[in-house]
Amino acid sequence: MEIGSVQSQPMSRWITYILQRSENIQSEMIAKLVSKDLGFDGSFESFDPAFKRALGTTGLDFTGVRVRDASGLSQLNMVSPKFMAELMRLVNAEFADFGQIKRSLPIAGESGTLGGRFKGDIADAAGDIFAKNGYIIDVHTLNGIINAKDGTVLTFAIYALGDTGSDVRDAIDTLATAFYRCGNDLSNE
Repeated sequence: MEIGSVQSQPMSRWITYILQRSENIQSEMIAKLVSKDLGFDGSFESFDPAFKRALGTTGLDFTGVRVRDASGLSQLNMVSPKFMAELMRLVNAEFADFGQIKRSLPIAGESGTLGGRFKGDIADAAGDIFAKNGYIIDVHTLNGIINAKDGTVLTFAIYALGDTGSDVRDAIDTLATAFYRCGNDLSNE
């Protein structure tokens, strides 16, 4: 005789909630579930091998990557901008089940943690930058996908490290907007 039951929201809703609101506690809970599902113990120490096993078929280069938590708050995490840009490339291609991540990313000037950003002189990029921002002491990041003005799709990772000052977020948004405006004309020269 069943007295009652509780059913969780589908994972797609969790992912959307986490990415839109930068919900750190639920990020950690999902990482614990993934760790256990992959045969690890669900501890913080298990996150690094679980993360690498979960993404093992992606072809990503894990050299130098170290994951100590799932929220990105640990200063012991070591994830390079190159790694994040490559991960965003896979998200954009909807590799494996990454389509849900792509559909859940905050949109510049429109939703989630980017809803109040990309205004004024950089408002032309609003609606065309899909990204996840991050912040811990001395580290500001923005990683995502840009549907550039010329139709080119770009993936990017911007990291600002050190004592960057109070207007670093605006500088990051301005740089992402420059990527949007340049599109295929971006160059390493």
